[in-house]
Amino acid sequence: MRKRIKLITFNLGNLSNKAIKKIRKKNTYLIGNWCRETKNLYQEKTDTKILNFYNWDKLKEKTEDIKYILSVYNKLLVKLTKNLNSIHKTKYNKKYWEFLINRWLMAFIVDIYSKWRIADYLLQKYDVKEFLYQDLKDKMFLPENTMHHNLMHKTQSSFTHWCLRKIFKYRVENLNEKKIKISNLSKIKKTISKYKFKMYKTNIFNLSLFKKIFLYELSFDKKIYFYLKFKNFFINLPYKNEAISFNKNFNNKNLRKDFFNLFKNSKKGFEDFLIKHMYHSMPKIFLENYAALHNCYLTLNWPKQPEFILTTYGHYYDEIFKIYCANKIIKKTKLFIFQHGDGGYFADDDFYNIGWDKKLCNKYFVWGKNPKKGCKAFFTQKNI
Repeated sequence: MRKRIKLITFNLGNLSNKAIKKIRKKNTYLIGNWCRETKNLYQEKTDTKILNFYNWDKLKEKTEDIKYILSVYNKLLVKLTKNLNSIHKTKYNKKYWEFLINRWLMAFIVDIYSKWRIADYLLQKYDVKEFLYQDLKDKMFLPENTMHHNLMHKTQSSFTHWCLRKIFKYRVENLNEKKIKISNLSKIKKTISKYKFKMYKTNIFNLSLFKKIFLYELSFDKKIYFYLKFKNFFINLPYKNEAISFNKNFNNKNLRKDFFNLFKNSKKGFEDFLIKHMYHSMPKIFLENYAALHNCYLTLNWPKQPEFILTTYGHYYDEIFKIYCANKIIKKTKLFIFQHGDGGYFADDDFYNIGWDKKLCNKYFVWGKNPKKGCKAFFTQKNI
């Protein structure tokens, strides 16, 4: 028989001391250590028991999860490509849309899947007698762009609680919920909104005499920059940043609803939940603000037909660069990506970090010799 518990999935630091004492009763559990009110997560002493289920060090288990995540990613990418073309009245191929949404989509699936797996373990072992929740509105977490979404899911315990509540309501029929008042809602809203960021486009003076090469966000030493330009006879000089204003004329309020109506109902489970949860998690830059983003791309003074684009991390969060690149690589332009940071050399490095980058480019340059397929031996590009 499963033990009946009261479950807390939010951070106790959002409550007053009086409120914390009130909910700390027998059979009350925290779903993870991020729920503790203390700022020191390594502090062992706590009056409330903490549930820790998923062992991230089990390689076999992690490998099976990765296979499943990649399968879900590929299925969703096909559906999103079809529906994005339909809603925006375009005919781009999967490669184009993947370049735009890759980093958001993969982070979204991985993040929700980790929470789904935690719920798996908990529901197998316990009966949730009462789910304590804080009333956080969906619109608070609607991301503007890839950076906004990814910072929220990496840093905000309120975002984690919001997602977990959605998962438990989806999986537990007639979930018994108890509302807990939030003492610092305005602070939570302010923290989330600061991650929205203004978007900028960079004006670039580019002149190529022979090979048409475009450098963008390269983590190279200045000497390497100079050598590349001197040897290949080209100039690539950024000179002005301009803030992007998303005109309300582009912003269709019904577009999101119309877009998600394009998805057919699927069998109840993780993939079905992902699509439903995506309604409030898909960045506006790919839906409501896509027309404005495309219009911005059309006004760029960047090279019209580059032969080569070289970058280190421009393809991560720079939406302007991503739409520029997407339009070029579906034609004849070759994209070279150079390793950023020292991560990625693990058993699953074809999934995380290196794997994501290799999937998008023609050549991926790594530090030193790496025999893995798709990598080109290079060197560290900075003097430190």
